[in-house]
Amino acid sequence: MLALDVILLQELHVTEDKASRLAIPGFHCFAVARDAKRGGVAVFVRDALQYSLTSQSVSEVVEHTTVCVKVGAELSYFTSVYFPRGHKVSAAALSRLSYRYEFGHAPELYAKDVRVTYQGCNCYRSG
Repeated sequence: MLALDVILLQELHVTEDKASRLAIPGFHCFAVARDAKRGGVAVFVRDALQYSLTSQSVSEVVEHTTVCVKVGAELSYFTSVYFPRGHKVSAAALSRLSYRYEFGHAPELYAKDVRVTYQGCNCYRSG
C-alpha cells in the first residue's frame, strides 16, 4: 500500500485512449494525454481526500494539471507540469500557473519536467 496522498507524474507517454486506463487502487486520476512522442501529465489523489480539478491545459509550450486538495480546513494546490523540449518559458508563463493571486496564500506544490531555456535567467535547466 502506498503511504502517499498525492502523486504527480510527468512524461507519461500515453495517448488519449490509454490515459483513461491509468489507475492506482484507492486514488482518483486527473491526466492529460498527448498524441506526441513526449509529454503527458497526471495528478493522482487518494480517494479519501476532498479534491477538485482546478485546471488542465495542453499547448505547444506547456501542459499541466492542477488539483486543489482540502486537508482539514486548509486548501493546497498540486500541479504537474511538462514543458516540451526546445521551447522558451517566460516568467509570465510560470506565474500563470500560480493560484496564489486568485486564492490567497494557499500552499502550492509543482512537479515539473523542464528541459527548456528559461528566459528569466538565460540558463538551461534540465529536470
